[in-house]
Amino acid sequence: MRKVATLLFIVLSQFSFAQIDTLTLRSKISDVTVFFSGAQVTRTGKVTSPVGKSILILDELPVSLNTESIQVSGFETSTILSVKSEIKYYNSTQKSDQTKQIEIDVKELKVSANRLYNSYDVLKIEESILLNNSQFAGKEKSVSIDELKLASDFYRKRLTEIRNGVIDIQIAQEKITDEIKSKYVALNKSVSKKKSAYKQVYIAVKSKTSQQESFDIKYYAPTAGWTPSYDFRVEDTESPLKIIYNSNVFQSTGENWNKVDITLSTNNPGISGVKPELRKWIIGRTNTYTNSSHWEVEENLNYSFGAIEGIVSSNLNEPVPFANIALLKNDNQVLSTTTDFDGRYTLKPMPPGTYTLRASYIGFSEEFFYSVRVDNNSRLSRNFVLNSQGISERDQISQMAVRSIADISKAAGSGIASRDDGSGETFGRGQRSGSSVTFIDGVKVIGSTNLPKSTIEEVSINTNNYYENDSYYPNYREAMTRVKSGYNHSKISPSARYGETEEVNTMIDVSRSNLSLEYKINIPYTIPSDGKEYNLKIKETDIVAEYEYYIVPKIDKDAFLVANIINWEDLNLISGKSNLYYQGTFIGESFINADQSEDTMSISLGREKSIYISRELNKEVEERQLYTSSIKEYIGWDLVVKNAKNETVKINIEDQYPTSERKSVIVDLTDYEGAIVNEKTGKLSWSFTLNPGEKKELAFKYNIKYPKFSNFEVR
Repeated sequence: MRKVATLLFIVLSQFSFAQIDTLTLRSKISDVTVFFSGAQVTRTGKVTSPVGKSILILDELPVSLNTESIQVSGFETSTILSVKSEIKYYNSTQKSDQTKQIEIDVKELKVSANRLYNSYDVLKIEESILLNNSQFAGKEKSVSIDELKLASDFYRKRLTEIRNGVIDIQIAQEKITDEIKSKYVALNKSVSKKKSAYKQVYIAVKSKTSQQESFDIKYYAPTAGWTPSYDFRVEDTESPLKIIYNSNVFQSTGENWNKVDITLSTNNPGISGVKPELRKWIIGRTNTYTNSSHWEVEENLNYSFGAIEGIVSSNLNEPVPFANIALLKNDNQVLSTTTDFDGRYTLKPMPPGTYTLRASYIGFSEEFFYSVRVDNNSRLSRNFVLNSQGISERDQISQMAVRSIADISKAAGSGIASRDDGSGETFGRGQRSGSSVTFIDGVKVIGSTNLPKSTIEEVSINTNNYYENDSYYPNYREAMTRVKSGYNHSKISPSARYGETEEVNTMIDVSRSNLSLEYKINIPYTIPSDGKEYNLKIKETDIVAEYEYYIVPKIDKDAFLVANIINWEDLNLISGKSNLYYQGTFIGESFINADQSEDTMSISLGREKSIYISRELNKEVEERQLYTSSIKEYIGWDLVVKNAKNETVKINIEDQYPTSERKSVIVDLTDYEGAIVNEKTGKLSWSFTLNPGEKKELAFKYNIKYPKFSNFEVR
C-alpha cells in the first residue's frame, strides 16, 4: 500500500482532509452481455481492504466505458462510499519495462547473429584453404594410391562437415531473423499503447475489519455489438428444414475478451425505458420531440451503427501489417485497432460524431484523415498510404530495373558487382572473395541475399575499409550493404478465426422477457478488440415446412423451390441475413424480415432444373384489327409445364396481362383457364400438383383496344 496526499482527495470529496490508503485492484473479465449496440462487461476479483477508509483503483479500463453505467457490488464486510472515474494517458516519453526488455532482447539476438556469422566466416575460410591446397603434389613428385585414398577421405569428410555446418548456421540465422521481426512487432504495439488513453476507476470504501472479499464491477461500453444471421439447410423436400442460428459478434473496446462467458441480448440499453411525455403544442412554434436515452447514446433502429474500414499500405502499394489505427475526438483517443496481415482494419461499432483518423507505424510517417463524419448506418472507407522515413525511399528502389539486393547494389554503382553463380553475393571490385558483408535490419545475413524486391525498403552501400580501427574483423577492403526490409509476420490465430464458424457443442440457455430475448453461451469464448466479426453458432432446430415450386415464366423459365413456414413467430427469429443451402450446396443469400405481419414466412431455396416450362404466343389467336381511330389486338399465351423429378411436386405459376389507367385504352381478359385473377395488378396465379413425368397445359387470352397513333407494348 502507498500513501496519496490531498490531491487525490479532490477527486473523492468525502476524504479531502486526510491521507488515505490506496490499493490497485487486480481483476479479470468473467462475462459479457453483448447488445445490438454496446456491451455490459463484468469484471471480478478479490481484495483485502485495510481497516478504515481506503481508495481502490481499477486501472487501464476502456476509455469508451460510460461512467454513469459503472456498478460495483460485493464487499460484504465493507461499505462502498463513492465511485468515480477519470481519463488517464500513458507517459509517452518514458520507456516501459516491456519496451526496455524488447530492446535488450533485440541486442542479444543481434549478438547471437554476429556469432553465427563469425562461425560461418571461419568455416568458409577453412573451406577455401582446403580447396586451394587440394593440389598437394607437384608434377615432379608422384603420389601413391594409399596417400591419395587418405587425402580423399580427409577432404570428403571435412568438406562435408563444413558444408553441413554452413547449412546449420543458415537455419539458425533464419530463426534469429524471425525472432527479431517478432520483437519489432511487439515494440510497435508497445509504442502504440503509449499513444492511447484509458480510464481509471476509483472506489472509496470503509471497512470495519481487514479480510479478503470478492467484488464485481460492471460497466457499459458502447463500442461493441452483434448481428444475427442464419443458415437454412434442406436435404430434400421430404426432410425438415434445418435452421442454424448464428451471431456475428464484434468489439473495439480496447480490451480483449479472453475466454469469457457471453450472453447475446436483443435489448438496447442505449434506448430509454421511460414513457415519453407530450408537451403543449402552440401553433407557430417548433414542436419537435427527441428520444432521450439514459446514457446519452443515440437511438438505433434494431442494430444500426457506424463503421470505418480500409487498407494501410506503403508508398510501394504494399500492405503494412500491424499498423496502429486510432480514432480521435478533440485530440483524445476514442477507439484503436491494428491492421491484419493484409493491411486491413475495421473500427466498429462507432458512436455518431466527427473524428480524426490516424495511422502510424515505426519507421513510417504518421498520416491523418480529418473531419470524418460518422452517422448511424455509415459505412466509410478510408485508405492510408504511409511513407518510409528511411535513407533510400522504397519508391526509389522500386523504380530500379532490378529484383534483388545484388542488382540494387550494382545499380547503385560504386564498383559493386555480383556473382553469376546464383548465390546472390555482392562484392567490391578488387576485394577478396568472401569479404562482402550484407546487413538486413541491422543483422548480418549469411548465404543468399535474394530478398524479394517488394520487401526491400532501404539500401545503402559502403566500399571503404569500414573496420579500419576495429581489430575484430580482418583489415581488408570490403563492400558492406545495409538493407532494411519489410516484415512478414506470423499470424497468431484467435480462438475463432475471422470469417469462420466455431461450432458450439453445448447447450444454449435461451430466456425471453417482455423486454428482450437472450442467448447465454455456456462455454468460454474469445473475442479480440479488432472490430472484426466473429461468427458464433447459437443453436440449431428442425422445423416442418411446406415445400412448393414457383415459376414466373415471363421473367425466368426456371422453377424456384420455396419453403413456407407456418407459426414462425415461435422460432424467436430476429431480422438478419441468411445463407441458403440445398442438398449441401450453397445457393445464395437472403434476408429474414422478422417484422412482417403475415402468418407464413416464405424462404426461397434456389432453382430447380428438373421442372420445365415453355411460354409461347398462340398464333391462331393473334390478330390485329384496324379501325378509324383505334386498333384492337387479340393476344393469347400457351404455357406447358412438365415435372421431370421422381416425386410429386406442388407448383405455383404466376403470369400477367396488362392493365390500363386510361379510358382510351380498354383491356379485356377473355380466357384464363382456372387461374386466380387479381384485376388491380393483372396478376394470374395457378396452383396444382404434378406427378412424376406428368405434363400440364395452361393458357390465357386477352384483347386490348387503344388509340390508332399510340405506341404501346401489349405482349
